[in-house]
Amino acid sequence: GEKKWTKTKDWHDRKEWKGRQTGKNMYSKTMREDHGEQMEMWRSMKASLETATEETLLGLTEAAHEAIADHFASTDGRLLNNGEVSRTVEYVLEFSAPTQLRGFFFKLRGWMCFLMVQKTASRVLETLFKQCYRHLAATDAVSKSADEEDDTRLPTLQALLRGAVEEIIDGDTERNIKLIDLLQDASSSFALRVLLQVAAGQRPPEKAKNGSLKDSPETMPALDEGRLIANLGAAVVKVLTEQSIFAQLCKTSPVVGLLEVLIQTWPDAGALHEHVAEHVEALLRGSISSRLVEASLKSKEGHERLHPYILENWEAVASTSIHAAGKWIASCPTAESYLAAIEAVLQGAAVVKQRHYYAIVVGAAEGARPYVPAQSKVLSLMTAVFGDLKTLPATLLNMQGSRSGPVILSHLLAFGPAKVGVLYRGTLDLPQWQLVQMASGHDGSVVLENLIKYGAQKEAKKLCTSLEGSYLSVVLTAPAGAMTVEKLFGAATLMGRRKIAEELGAGIQQLNAVFHARKTVKKLRLDQFTHRVADWDEQEKKLVKKNKLLASIFNSSAAVEGTAALLAPSDDETAPEKKAKKGKKEKKAAADPAEPKKAKKEAKAEKPTKRARATLSDSEDDEGAPPPAKKAKKEKKVKK
Repeated sequence: GEKKWTKTKDWHDRKEWKGRQTGKNMYSKTMREDHGEQMEMWRSMKASLETATEETLLGLTEAAHEAIADHFASTDGRLLNNGEVSRTVEYVLEFSAPTQLRGFFFKLRGWMCFLMVQKTASRVLETLFKQCYRHLAATDAVSKSADEEDDTRLPTLQALLRGAVEEIIDGDTERNIKLIDLLQDASSSFALRVLLQVAAGQRPPEKAKNGSLKDSPETMPALDEGRLIANLGAAVVKVLTEQSIFAQLCKTSPVVGLLEVLIQTWPDAGALHEHVAEHVEALLRGSISSRLVEASLKSKEGHERLHPYILENWEAVASTSIHAAGKWIASCPTAESYLAAIEAVLQGAAVVKQRHYYAIVVGAAEGARPYVPAQSKVLSLMTAVFGDLKTLPATLLNMQGSRSGPVILSHLLAFGPAKVGVLYRGTLDLPQWQLVQMASGHDGSVVLENLIKYGAQKEAKKLCTSLEGSYLSVVLTAPAGAMTVEKLFGAATLMGRRKIAEELGAGIQQLNAVFHARKTVKKLRLDQFTHRVADWDEQEKKLVKKNKLLASIFNSSAAVEGTAALLAPSDDETAPEKKAKKGKKEKKAAADPAEPKKAKKEAKAEKPTKRARATLSDSEDDEGAPPPAKKAKKEKKVKK
């Protein structure tokens, strides 16, 4: 009954004409119809690669690269504009050898800027850059072939990446594509981010869990000793600043995302931090541009430039961008800067409480972890904002309209039970249903994991008692609950581990039916527990004993170091004792210098060796033989 809307032939003709005029969308519907056989060929190529074995994969990739080369000669870089072709080429690149990658990369000369502004072709470039990282990180030294780009010898991957960076910096004059256009385009922005990470020697992120980069190292030496990332970073900063509209350009997501990666990868980003500090007021007004301020605050140099301004105007900054204010206090690089920040926030605690600036409280609790003397000031801030510390866990966990409460509590528990024991007791005294709900949820599980991690054995034991009877429901509810039970199992005693295993083993069929719960079954060895309890007990006893031994070693070494530092006398106290001992030795040596040496030699001569003692004890006469008990003791000593 409903009338279906269809696009007419005139619409397709207009779109095809528009694509030809702009240089984009080269493969419209009518052109795909003309090349239908080719599209089928690319689909079958991808299907054969997906089902290939290790033996046939090498031959298929070589055939695929030959097909790519044949079509590349007629269509140049426009071949990658088609979705079917680009997906197949991406798949081929993931299984290509370094020489094949170099051959494909070599064909893209002159087309780099054009391909970056295309949606599908830019994804091919991202895959190409990632595979370059994989091969460069896997080998200690890339083959040192010449940089001449002739028919017989291909340049190295480093030389090809260097040429791509130069081409991007210079732009494409033939197609009127400049670097500023690449920075503002969404497709090219993602490709440039991957190129920046590869040039800096950092592994690019992958969306797929089982991607081709999972076995690659996270870092490698920067290409060209850091010159490549320095040239590209300097060109990007120069283009953005010479337009005199830096703050306006930073309102777009492609530019901000690219600059965030540039701050993370470029060690000498001082010029960029300087421009961020210069336009900080304008950047904080926008929801997208404020992300650039947060990224700059994470680095030490950027924090040092922005700290004086935010310290003086933190209330105004919090009113415009609360997350930037929280990041400012959380990422203080030194104890002095953090103490200055927490003092300023303590003076304005009434404003924080009135306007619900909980992001600042989260940042204060997070930033105080490495600075132990400042933790008491954080507790004073908590008292001023939320009230008594005894009821603080219940207050934070029952906050409505904000998820900051559990985050604040988890950061505070990281101070340890010696500092915030009242918070540990308040958390464990919560009702059982609330603890079960916390263990099953994402936010509450973080609180309990920190309580297990930083607390003592008695805290873990009390939590085991509170959650007893609810382990199965906690594991089945969510992956976060399964993670909490695994952490609690690792910190529990042998009796506590057995109780957890008994309860979960009773519902092992339900656990095997849930994907995330199967990992828990494997980690806790519940299959072994249900069939061979004795073997499970033996292994767990060994693990518990090993954990206790390691804990005692660490605790005793720390205690010994602490007591040695406390009990070690000062230089003034030890000097007279040393002088007195030295004087006694000198007097003895003056009386008879050879006497101590003679006495030692005579004692050694009179003292029989082990073998002589053994023979004497065996060859004793019956007349002077010792009693049987003494003789047995001597025989035991000789045997030892």
